[in-house]
Amino acid sequence: MSAQAWANLIAGFAFLAALGALVRGELNARDNRQDAEKAQRAAEEANGAANRAATALERMAEQFAESLSRAEKRDQRQWVSRTPRGDGGPWAGLPSAGPSEPIVHWTVDKIRGGRHALTNLGRGAAHNVVLSSENAIRFDAPEPRDIQMGEAVEFIAVGSWQTGTPELVVTWSDTPECDGERRTWTRILP
Repeated sequence: MSAQAWANLIAGFAFLAALGALVRGELNARDNRQDAEKAQRAAEEANGAANRAATALERMAEQFAESLSRAEKRDQRQWVSRTPRGDGGPWAGLPSAGPSEPIVHWTVDKIRGGRHALTNLGRGAAHNVVLSSENAIRFDAPEPRDIQMGEAVEFIAVGSWQTGTPELVVTWSDTPECDGERRTWTRILP
């Protein structure tokens, strides 16, 4: 065989190898595009499922907060009602010896967004009231102050998926002197 024939044969094999590599490359690119499209569809489906789950959880949290708020208010109406002792209500069966000690009774309501209202529905004033929340990513509360019966204060508490729903911690004294016993009340925010 001549040198020219060998060169043509080698060139033909090189051409076939290049053509095979080109076809393989195109087939691999098509497979990769199909895999990418499948992965994109799966990601979109997972994102949709996550959004539906998040919406359902938010709805459940709102319903829980609403039922908690209704139960709290029902309980508070019971405590602030002027039902005489012995006629039912929370004081049924208790002796009626003189005026009762003032009781601070809290309720917390969601106003809008992260804004909430803490209300003293009890029969007495709370002194040097301090609001806090360890798991809120944003917490804006008023300075420590006295909250009279029937009075409300607003505050902002925002949670996140990582920290969960903020838990409000309220501490106060039953007497104006700060040296007395401090009481604590905690509540998951609505």
